[in-house]
Amino acid sequence: MSNSLARLANAVKQPVVLDYESEAVHTDQLSRLLNELSSTISEGNGSTAPGTSAATRAAINEDISLTIDEQRVLARALDELDDPALWHQVPQSLDQLSSTLERTGNLE
Repeated sequence: MSNSLARLANAVKQPVVLDYESEAVHTDQLSRLLNELSSTISEGNGSTAPGTSAATRAAINEDISLTIDEQRVLARALDELDDPALWHQVPQSLDQLSSTLERTGNLE
């Protein structure tokens, strides 16, 4: 799962030309938070940090370079991270989102 989060962080951070500086800043923040969440899961023996998860969830609601549908997929995956019984679903969702972002260049 941490590999899927790290991949998504890289896909979100792909070099793109954004119309607004705030969108670039918020997108970069989302990427950093996804990497931090990935690291927390990887180094924390499979546990999440509620603070990092909450901050990542909040970052989705900022002005970022993801479509509404992409934001929903990410929000659902983050919700599933809160319940270890649902973790088996998370990597597939994140990998599909990463593939979409990598293919489309990450812009709406």
